[in-house]
Amino acid sequence: MLVLLTAAVFSCTGTLLEPDMTTVEEKSTDWDQELFHKCTDGKYIISRSGQFDGGKGDRAWNTTCAKPKPPFTVSGTCITTTVTYTGCDDIPNKAQMVKDSPWTVECHPGHVYTRMWSKHLNWINSRQWTFTCCQLTPTAFVTERTLPASLTGVGAAEPTINLDPLPGDVITGFETARNMNDKDRQWGVISAKLCNIAPLTALPTAVPTAVPTAIPTAIPTAVPTAVPTAVPTAVPTAVPTAVPTAVPTAIPTAVPTAIPTAIPTAVPTAVPTAVPTAVPTAVPTAVPTAVPTAIPTAIPTAVPTAVPTAVPTVPTAVPTAIPTA
Repeated sequence: MLVLLTAAVFSCTGTLLEPDMTTVEEKSTDWDQELFHKCTDGKYIISRSGQFDGGKGDRAWNTTCAKPKPPFTVSGTCITTTVTYTGCDDIPNKAQMVKDSPWTVECHPGHVYTRMWSKHLNWINSRQWTFTCCQLTPTAFVTERTLPASLTGVGAAEPTINLDPLPGDVITGFETARNMNDKDRQWGVISAKLCNIAPLTALPTAVPTAVPTAIPTAIPTAVPTAVPTAVPTAVPTAVPTAVPTAVPTAIPTAVPTAIPTAIPTAVPTAVPTAVPTAVPTAVPTAVPTAVPTAIPTAIPTAVPTAVPTAVPTVPTAVPTAIPTA
């Protein structure tokens, strides 16, 4: 009884390889005969079966071929190995097939079986085999590969074996082991799903952005900041400055003004006071002098007149040299 193990699974986002069952052809070989089963007209091997005869110590084999459904064809660039058949990849296994040895054959990725040769060796009641695989076009990718967990065929106890792939799979290899007690070889199928589009990325981004930007920046910064802010502003400016300062302040104010001037001075002082007044006037003049004194009094009046003269006296041009005692 054949049991299958799934070895690898990927998603197929394209078309899976399937046989066109309206193109099926059968090939058969009797016991003790040399076997040469070659699929014709662009077909590939879709199944095999064998019938054991204890008296002959051999199996009669049947091979079923069919064309692949579009878009696949059995053509294109192929690989040739030791046994040369133009356009195909041949896998000879004669060196492996001694009396008691188990062996495994498998097509290259994207290839399918199209031909097999075998000769029965009566002196050891076993067969030599050569398997041929040809490439599919377009390129086919393995999206699921299945291995046999056990082999089938135990001579007279299990005379008929069917080497079929899983539904939706194609035969891509065989595993065998010799059963000396029954003069027979047990078989298992390696099968796979073949897809014309490469599988999806096995490991996408570990943790994608939870909530991506709703409207990304139309024209991002040409050269981003070499060392960005460690902790960005919690609530950025709603409307950023249209034309920011070309050269920002080297050392900005430690604590900026809580409520800045509503209308700043149109033309500020060219050179500000070196040491400004420690305690400015509590209530500044409503309308200050249009043109301030060029050279103010060095020591201002300690207590100025509460109400200055409405019309001040025109001072004497030449005051009395010695005022009245």
